[in-house]
Amino acid sequence: MKSLLLFMLINLILLNSVFAENSSNTLKVDKTQVNKWNNFVTELYQLHLNLTKDVSLSTNEITGGYGGTYSNKNFYREISYYNKDTNKLLSKIQWEINNPETIHTIEVYLYDERGRVKTDFYARYLPYARNAPIQTLINLHNYSDNLHSFRQFDANGELIYETCRGKIFNETINLHLDNEEIIYFRTQNSDELLNEAYSACFSTVSKIATNYLHPNRFIADKNKLRETDVSIDFHISNLTQKINQHPENKEFYIKRGDLFFTSHNFDKAIADYNTALSIDNSLQQAYFGRGMALARNGQIEEGINDLTIFIKHNPRNSRAYTKRGVRYIWAGKLKLAQDDLMKAIILDKTNSEAHDDLGVIYAQKKDFNKAIKHFSFAIQHDPSYQKAYHNQAMVFILMNKPHQALSAINKSLLLDSESRNSLILKSEILTALGKEKEAQVAMKKAEFLPEGNWSERFEIQ
Repeated sequence: MKSLLLFMLINLILLNSVFAENSSNTLKVDKTQVNKWNNFVTELYQLHLNLTKDVSLSTNEITGGYGGTYSNKNFYREISYYNKDTNKLLSKIQWEINNPETIHTIEVYLYDERGRVKTDFYARYLPYARNAPIQTLINLHNYSDNLHSFRQFDANGELIYETCRGKIFNETINLHLDNEEIIYFRTQNSDELLNEAYSACFSTVSKIATNYLHPNRFIADKNKLRETDVSIDFHISNLTQKINQHPENKEFYIKRGDLFFTSHNFDKAIADYNTALSIDNSLQQAYFGRGMALARNGQIEEGINDLTIFIKHNPRNSRAYTKRGVRYIWAGKLKLAQDDLMKAIILDKTNSEAHDDLGVIYAQKKDFNKAIKHFSFAIQHDPSYQKAYHNQAMVFILMNKPHQALSAINKSLLLDSESRNSLILKSEILTALGKEKEAQVAMKKAEFLPEGNWSERFEIQ
């Protein structure tokens, strides 16, 4: 898997030479990424030490290096560390021979209860420059019957690669997708066998790398992850310190309120927006944030009132009309919701959320053709909009078009393979097509998934 980035490595070596010649004029270092990626290596080494400290070890050592312009065929000592009792590779480190305490590359492996690689981490520096690693990888593995897959991220949390190999229904699967191909495959692939394989391979693999960006989190308990978002907790803690030092700074309360809202801690978000408004009752962003949080907290009318205040001062904000329209839907005021969503689309015809929610209203009115039109617009402007595919499938079923419904729901599940509602709908569609066995498989998978959370993106029920 690491060979995938060899071409990039070669180009970066060449680019680095150019930058070195023109550093005073052209090279700008991203200090945030430099610190983050170097810290990733530091934490990987800490995890290596933790994994190897209390077990009986065996090691294997080789030497290696590079040819070509930067020829040094004895550049590193590569030591592989094995658990002597299980013979599992725990980690592998290349140490620079001329700088014996300097890491050139590091790999660390975590295993599941059956002894299979569950997660592996990797980082690599250039052979002659150590400002930051040139490559960082986080691979999340999954095993489903005869399929093995992994989803790959870098230390920024960017999804860069997916692969799925093995057999399904006695057919060989060998799927490899880079970051540019993934969304296209999820939304445009029409091969049902590949869709089924993709779902089997990735349905239980995290879609984000948040819980894996700090490898030292596995030191306390290698088999479990806290569900909290480290980056959000970190920023909330920083803002709390700043608020303690500057309790009259209204912007800090708004920023912390936004973070509390993102982490679904609506009571604390509302409290921070209240404090900001007590300092300055003209803060429009506080009205918007509080309106969002109040409605998500079940106080729908109060939320609508705050969003109305925001719209009064920001009459051309398409997103504000969309969010108030969603809350009118929650309140059962469909005429007001329709008016807001139409206004949102007039202000921004590419607003996929407004198109999707407007489609929901037309579907509830049984105006299915207009509903399909707006779901199609939502998908056109945002091919990753999962709920639009789900809602489109629902309308196709209501229109007695099960084949179109199956195509739409499969695209929905490619974007969110853990959507319980979409799996249940797929089961119903397959039943309508007379595919009882496949319907039972989809329903069985849905039974093990939790109910969906109350989402901003409204589904046809």
